[in-house]
Parts: sequence; C-alpha cells; structure tokens
Amino acid sequence: MDSMSAVGLRNRLAQATGLSLPVSFVFEHPTPGEIARQLLKRAGSAMPEAAPAAGGGTIGRRLRDAAGDGTLTEALRELVEEAGARPVFASAAELPGTDGHIAQLASGPGRVKIVCVPSYVYVVGSGQEQFVRLADRFDGERDVHVCALPGFGTGLSPRSREAAVTILADAIRAAVGDAPFVLAGFSMGGVVARALAAHLQARGTAPAGLVMIDTLALDGDGDGDGTGADDTAGRAFAGLLGGILTGERRDITVDDASWLSMGAYLRLFTGAPAEPVSARTLMIRATEPLGGAAAPDDTRWETADAHVAVEAGHFALMEDAAGATADAIERWIEA
Repeated sequence: MDSMSAVGLRNRLAQATGLSLPVSFVFEHPTPGEIARQLLKRAGSAMPEAAPAAGGGTIGRRLRDAAGDGTLTEALRELVEEAGARPVFASAAELPGTDGHIAQLASGPGRVKIVCVPSYVYVVGSGQEQFVRLADRFDGERDVHVCALPGFGTGLSPRSREAAVTILADAIRAAVGDAPFVLAGFSMGGVVARALAAHLQARGTAPAGLVMIDTLALDGDGDGDGTGADDTAGRAFAGLLGGILTGERRDITVDDASWLSMGAYLRLFTGAPAEPVSARTLMIRATEPLGGAAAPDDTRWETADAHVAVEAGHFALMEDAAGATADAIERWIEA
C-alpha cells in the first residue's frame, strides 16, 4: 500500500472511531487483525471528546458564522477562553498514546534530515498528513519525520508553551539521534517550529536550519493572547482563518476537541516576542494570498534569512505544488 492510500485508510478509521491515530498507524499495523486489535486497545483508553459548545451548535459552525459577519476576532477570544478551562498536561507521561508524537514518512541517505511541524489550524489538514506529499518528494533521498502536536484529540491542553516544545524536542532527539536536521513548519506550524528551534538551541542541540512555509508572525502588540480586537497578531490570525473558513472549500472535518486544541495553541504561541534563533532560516511564501491573510510582502509575515516565493496558494504549497516546495527546501539545504 502506498503512503497516500495508507494515510487515507488511517483517516477513515480515525473518523469512524473518533480516535486520534498517528499518521503511520497503518504502516505500523499492516494486517486487518492487528489494526482491529490496536483500535480496540486505543478505544479502551481514549479520553472523552469535548462536548459541543452550549447554545451555539459546534464550535466550527460558530467560527464560520463569525467569519461571515465580521466578528471572528471576538469568537477566537471566546475559543481561547474555553480552551483555557480544559484539563492540562505538563509532560508526555500525562498523555495517552505517548508513542505518537513523531512518525517517519520518508527515508534516504541524505546527511541532513527534515523534521516537519504541522499547523495547529487543523482546518488546513489533520496534523501529520499535511506533509505526505512533501515527504513523497524526499523518499529515497532524505529521512523525513513529522511531529504531532501534543494534546490534539485527547481533551487535554499543554500547561505551557515549554511543556509542548519539551515533548516535541524529546521526540525529535529520540528519532534523529545526533544527526543534523532542519525543522520545517507549515502555516502556523512555523510559529511552533520557531519556538521549538529556540528551545533546542537553549539545550545545546540546535537544528541546522529552520523553514517556515507560509507562516504569519504572531508576536503581537496587544494584550498577549493574540486575539484582542486591538491586537495586530489577533487580526492577522483572524484574517488567515477567515480566509480559510469563507474562501476555501476543505473536505476536512474538525471536531470540537480539535478546535479547542487550536485555541490552546493559539493562546500559547501568540502574543509573546519571538525568541532569537541562531540557525539559518528560510521563508517559503505562497504568491496567492489566502482570503484576508497578509500578502507576501506584508510586515506581518515572519522574517527570515532567505525568502522563496512559490507560484501557488497557501494550501497548494503542500498539495499540488508540494514538489516545488520540496525543491526550494532541498536547494536551501544544499546551498
């Protein structure tokens, strides 16, 4: 079974069961009997999903309505507050399924490995599978690993930014060992990747580079949660999400638990000044702005040492134009 078919089966299983399954689930359990046993095992330990928001239907419907009537910034503030009331975790030991924080999607002899960080805006794609097409381009050339954001789908939120990046850093080091690697974050995953790079740098294990793929800078100028009406970061994020909700047709179902996880990550990774990163950095930008999101030359976009524009839209960078995105990363690694 090829990678796209395996991930498609994993997606259908996750949707049917309501379980959070790693993108490598079908590869790790290739027979029907083993898949069934693992699903039963996971179902027995699964956390209950968050209940739909009272009085307003699903959170997704609420956000779409807000995007349509111009009140998305306020709706995001409410989402952040709801997310703040969820139970929290401070370490990987407090999470179910602690083996799913990183998966390998490609392998190859290249000295520098690539470690991808998905967006916490899950409407762009359900986590690790955002990088399937990108990984296919590198298969046979370089190892490509993809992180899963801790807490998504579990009903739990990270206690702090440090808790989330520590779990990711530990998973990355266990996967790549002492080999050099670059971090690559898509969309708002670039914000997480930058914080992760700073954390690894402080531990003395800095990445060889940092790639941000169409990432907004959300260091903010307002009240610190990134969602205030007078907050540049909040307005930038609302523009990005509003463009997705009103201007893009995505065949992706996002449950309330995942929307709340997005709210938790938005709270933690927005509004604080970006920490300095010593590793060289690359920004890959889509030439076609997404809805109300910033245009490529807007100062709201994350700064970087090098910039590459790809003739594509935001989502196409990881879909139809994934080859061009991968080629830009490869040229930069080899430069």
